Amino acid sequence: LTIAELIVLVTIGTQVAIGRLTIGSMMGFISAYWKVVNSVTSFFSIAPEYSRAITAYNRCNSFANELARDENRGREISAEEVSLSNVSYSYGGSLVFERLNIQVPLRTSLLIRGPNGIGKTTLLNMICGFITASDGSSSLPRLERISASIGPDEFVPGRLRDLLKVINGNDWAVTNSAAARLLLNDCLDKEFRDLSIGERRKAHILTTIAKSADVYIFDEPLAGVDIGSRDAVMDAIFNFCGNRILIVVMHGDIKYDSLFSRVIEFGELASTHRPTAVGVACP
Repeated sequence: LTIAELIVLVTIGTQVAIGRLTIGSMMGFISAYWKVVNSVTSFFSIAPEYSRAITAYNRCNSFANELARDENRGREISAEEVSLSNVSYSYGGSLVFERLNIQVPLRTSLLIRGPNGIGKTTLLNMICGFITASDGSSSLPRLERISASIGPDEFVPGRLRDLLKVINGNDWAVTNSAAARLLLNDCLDKEFRDLSIGERRKAHILTTIAKSADVYIFDEPLAGVDIGSRDAVMDAIFNFCGNRILIVVMHGDIKYDSLFSRVIEFGELASTHRPTAVGVACP
């Protein structure tokens, strides 16, 4: 017991002893007291989660407003391909990659491999419009027609089903089918915080698949997924995204290479520790 709780119990016990309260009144008072205490405790326990949700909402809203002001950031718009020509990117005065050339037409699946830190995720963020190239030109779909799974696997608080409703409205045919393939049917009514690491990864993939898009992007889709579920993940990705433009970054698991139209190495680290990207054109 806390000191406050001890004082309350002693006080009402004294009132019973001197005849000011009956035993029944005392039990009713104690019941009401604990209900109030539990309610207040519950309120303060969800305060950090509420704060995170508000922060996430404000960040999403800020990003949406930024896109509304400069919707496609000077990109040439094309629904038929992802094309980057002589693209370079620098951050903090350091060159991340340079002279990158890549063309990925419709109904093409591209797997990008390469060591950590070379710029693969940076490239994905550039295609998604989160960052802009330092140099070069691009021809890309509109930002709202791109669906991407790029870590970390975090969501606003709530059930997975509720998040999917925001993404796809009432169109549940694809979502239910994809959830079944990803073995997530039993997770749809769970809070995201209650999912395992592997389930979170698959939930992120499911939300990406659920959005109707021209380009689907997956950064390390098998990271954190148990070996027994990896075939199901790749099957879901190709079944629901393979007829559009599909770009995947992945380490290991070379047995899946044959599924892709093209597999490339992004580049290799130079002696200066500056990555230089290797361009590729997909037929």
